[in-house]
Amino acid sequence: METTNIDATYNRPGGERKINSPVLLIDLPDYIDQIKNEKTWEDSDRNAITVYKSKKLSIVLVAMKKGATM
Repeated sequence: METTNIDATYNRPGGERKINSPVLLIDLPDYIDQIKNEKTWEDSDRNAITVYKSKKLSIVLVAMKKGATM
């Protein structure tokens, strides 16, 4: 399996991060802290981050404030 990185984005300018590799550590508490400390969380009722992505599967962590609907 080839390691895949995602590039920095407008919402996450901190740089690239791995989203696919033979072994990938997904630290959920760290990701929760990250998305709850971003401007999108302040300005919206939700925020999300892709923690794993391959050709066949994507795993996205979504945090939603009370009363938000999906």
